[in-house]
Amino acid sequence: MDRLVSLHAFVRTVELGALAKAARDLRLSPVMVGKHIASLEEQFGARLLHRTTRRITLTDPGKRAYESAVRIVREYHHMNRAIETYQSVPTGHLRITMPVAFAERIGPVLSEFSAAYPGITMDILCDDRTLDMGEHKLDLAIRAGKLPDSSLIARRLSPAPVVVCASPSYIAAHGEPLTLGEVADHDCIAYEHQWTSQGWAFSDPNGTGEIVVPLGTVKHRSNNAQVQRALVLAGKGLAQMPAFVVEEDIRQAGWSRC
Repeated sequence: MDRLVSLHAFVRTVELGALAKAARDLRLSPVMVGKHIASLEEQFGARLLHRTTRRITLTDPGKRAYESAVRIVREYHHMNRAIETYQSVPTGHLRITMPVAFAERIGPVLSEFSAAYPGITMDILCDDRTLDMGEHKLDLAIRAGKLPDSSLIARRLSPAPVVVCASPSYIAAHGEPLTLGEVADHDCIAYEHQWTSQGWAFSDPNGTGEIVVPLGTVKHRSNNAQVQRALVLAGKGLAQMPAFVVEEDIRQAGWSRC
């Protein structure tokens, strides 16, 4: 028999003073409650209750057993409530990684998340590298771009368009590339963690694949989008970048965009 149920049946019988009342309380038959108590007496090798037609009283061993049983049943209920509370209110610790340029813009969202879920603490690793989630004990990775073949579970959060851009001063000095083929004739500012090492990727016009354009002269390379942005602003060449990094610059300064 389930020993916890037996202890509960014993406790409720003592508290209510009758097998029938304990049976109704526990939604068991009086016979089953009696079997549970008998199984405890057999296990302990001692009678726990004096039973008469009018009342039930504890034996000396029963008094000791009752005190312990009350504590056990109470702790079990406390444990149940604690687990139910834990499951209903999110708590715990999250380790998250995301690109630096993205992290610079997500501060308000993280603040709202913390306000909504005060029981959750976070470590936020700002790194443009694709970190091994197991090695770095990460729970969540936010990335822009194409996900390599992986056993990880991925969810698309939002579109993340990229643009090829250059400053007006660079276009004035070197001309504006009008086709993908002309991109290779320009100075390019490369990204260290580009998912395709062959060059810059563009969507196929038919939407069936991608076109990878080999880069021309690469005089500057960086592992950080903000450094790329600074180099573009300084007129050092073309760069393929997430639109959210440069969209305000494009709007305000009238850059050329391929």
